[in-house]
Amino acid sequence: MCTTNFVKNLALVADVLNELKNLSETVQNRSTTLPKAQNLLTVYIKRIESLVFSPGEHSILTQHAEEAMSFQEVQLREGRGPVIDQAQFIRAVADSMKQRLFNTVSNRAQASVVATRQEMYENLVSKMAVLNPRNWVHENPRFGGKTK
Repeated sequence: MCTTNFVKNLALVADVLNELKNLSETVQNRSTTLPKAQNLLTVYIKRIESLVFSPGEHSILTQHAEEAMSFQEVQLREGRGPVIDQAQFIRAVADSMKQRLFNTVSNRAQASVVATRQEMYENLVSKMAVLNPRNWVHENPRFGGKTK
């Protein structure tokens, strides 16, 4: 557990989990609508994918720890265990998240099919607006409004 490989793997997983935690907390906000959640998911996918080229805070700390061969006052030694392929791990997480997005295109779809699917998606999102309490008519007696 005091190997450089273990600390590298732990830092990578911690950076990805930190982004997922932030996404989870943001999406759980009562004001988050489905379209907003879709946009947030897209943004966080890009943030996670950016970890390949721009390491997170835990990975940066690990790089310094590896140079010093010391992590939180514990001596590190060269590891024989496997090191997670950072790009592959991040790509797998991002691909898994992309599967949760509303999909409007297919890899082999014609332009007319893509346009139709995009229109269907926009129609679905606009119809879901009725689920937002801000759009409800509050003159209904069930909402404490006036009765006839």
